[in-house]
Amino acid sequence: MTRFLRGLGILLVAAAPLAAQQRAVFRGSVLVDGNDAPIAGAEVSLPQLAIIVHTDSAGAFRIPGILAGRHQVSVRRVGFQSLVTVLTFVAGDSVDTDLMLAPVVATPGANGQALPGVVVTAAAPVRGKLSEFEERRTMGAGGHFLTEEQLAKMEGRRMSEALATAGVPVVIGSTNAAWVASSRGTQSVLRGPKPTKWDVAKGAKGNACYAAVAVDGVLVYQGHDDEPLFDINSLAPSAIAGVEFYAGGASMPAKFNGTRNSCGLVLVWTK
Repeated sequence: MTRFLRGLGILLVAAAPLAAQQRAVFRGSVLVDGNDAPIAGAEVSLPQLAIIVHTDSAGAFRIPGILAGRHQVSVRRVGFQSLVTVLTFVAGDSVDTDLMLAPVVATPGANGQALPGVVVTAAAPVRGKLSEFEERRTMGAGGHFLTEEQLAKMEGRRMSEALATAGVPVVIGSTNAAWVASSRGTQSVLRGPKPTKWDVAKGAKGNACYAAVAVDGVLVYQGHDDEPLFDINSLAPSAIAGVEFYAGGASMPAKFNGTRNSCGLVLVWTK
């Protein structure tokens, strides 16, 4: 009987849909950075997959059924600084992690109330992740650039619309999804990279050539065949501090030379 049950189990696994065997699980807790206190009601989302959940009273969350690959993860809660990162999900495996949010600190005045913000009229020196963006923009590095000030004027509009104003070519899907594509690059338009069947179902065109995408310097789409495309509309212009687009390998930053097989490169810098 034991041998029969084992055999039946193998048949059941073999008969299960292939898509169900290729999913991953994402679980963990959202905690206060500094004291590890749980944060209830925090929003944990995977924008590329249109998945949003909220943490329970213990700050815990669980998201099953995630497609294998690299996906952007966003965590938000009122009173805390938002967190945006990129995680890799392996088919049939789980990702267990604690996500730390730093509280937004208000400076109290003499009466205990928060002091109004100080208006800075002089331009502050650019540091951190935006230093690369500003250096290439001021040097005229051969790309298309969108600054935080320009994006602020596009509140309420989709990211694809904002990119179009800067001359960036975009393919619009049938489900409000959008992807940056170009006719230039090492690969021809007829070559690819080939989108997944899930992206095709969203309206991605098989004869378009898609640009590689990096968020805060981390590649979320590299231009490989059957790699999930990055939906640029999963990002809101209000959350972006700067965008760069390079139509071909000759103009893109040297550190991203590994993406030359794609048709261009999009660099997104979040606030």
